Amino acid sequence: RRTMPRRGGIAKREVIADPIYKSKVVTKLINQVMYDGKKGVAQGVCYDAFEIDKYAVTVSQRNYPDIVHHGNVYDGDFTQFKGYDLLLGGSPCTYWSIAKKDREVDCNGEGFRLFKEYVRALEESGCKYFLYENNYSVHQRIKDEISKTLGVEPIMINSSLVSAQNRKRCYWTNIPVSSFPEDKGILLKDILESGVAWQDKSYCMTARY
Repeated sequence: RRTMPRRGGIAKREVIADPIYKSKVVTKLINQVMYDGKKGVAQGVCYDAFEIDKYAVTVSQRNYPDIVHHGNVYDGDFTQFKGYDLLLGGSPCTYWSIAKKDREVDCNGEGFRLFKEYVRALEESGCKYFLYENNYSVHQRIKDEISKTLGVEPIMINSSLVSAQNRKRCYWTNIPVSSFPEDKGILLKDILESGVAWQDKSYCMTARY
């Protein structure tokens, strides 16, 4: 039989925030990588992490207490994560950033050794999807080797679209990407709790390491 088309546009379904992180972004991520329609399985991919920086661990434990921390990535046994669907990672950009004097510009330094640990995690866990990110200023030789190893080209997204920071990042992923974040128009003055913004966007934290 013939059916009549609906009148007017189809109402956009509202995204419900993730029950653990209370985040709509996490919900969208879970929906994207959901395995065989089993949302409970997809939710499990988000809550294990490897980190040794005590400040980063403290912040994540305060904001996301359900994260399970496993310590140093070099000591990781990633076979325990078989059955997980998604591996997110980003080795420290301090070795590759143009902000660092005498930065590494080839694949023989500590930065690439850390990247290889991400590759090991991907191989041992057997994750179906991956997303690896790093600084846009990484030397092209290193970018090319990452692309060769992961089998995909990087996608550049500037975090200024969704934050008050002007921060270009490269993302390597096998997750199908059909659209990019919309510019939310967030400026530095919108997030300051006190004081006056001296520019529209921040470029980095003022700190020395």
